[in-house]
Amino acid sequence: ESDERVVYIDSTIVVGKGPFEIRDHVKGEKQYVEQLPNNKIRLMSASKRGIWAIPFESPICGVIDQVDFFNNGKLQMIFISGNRLYLLDRLARIVRGFPVKLEKDVVLGPKIVKIKGDDSYSFFTLNEDNTISFYKLERKNNLKGVIIKAPEFVKELPEIMVINGENYIILKTVF
Repeated sequence: ESDERVVYIDSTIVVGKGPFEIRDHVKGEKQYVEQLPNNKIRLMSASKRGIWAIPFESPICGVIDQVDFFNNGKLQMIFISGNRLYLLDRLARIVRGFPVKLEKDVVLGPKIVKIKGDDSYSFFTLNEDNTISFYKLERKNNLKGVIIKAPEFVKELPEIMVINGENYIILKTVF
């Protein structure tokens, strides 16, 4: 009889489908954005009535968030599909210079973070090869990030925690 034990690892990554809550920077009201089964992206009012829908080719990677990319008080929607990062304005226009290509195919992201001492946006992605990428949000053809490899299976996007004035990346894994 074998003394070996079988260990099962929960390798499920929860990829959100939406709708994702965002904020209308003009009226200050809640809005929602979702991806429809035909891959169209739709913006909805607080009562979830459609405002617009645009054609889109492929599934998003489970997150639609917002950033003020131009630091002018106007918010843009940010999301990833495959290995491309998109920035979309409130009128359904892709911001000039986007999409930008990322180094790896993404499963989940982006997770927008602000690093203490840095005014710009940064973000994490969870990649298909079980690595985490950390990027500075820039308008470039190809973004190069810092790759974080964990020996265990990564299930979700990391968090930034400030302890005694220092930034720490908190990574949750399964082993």
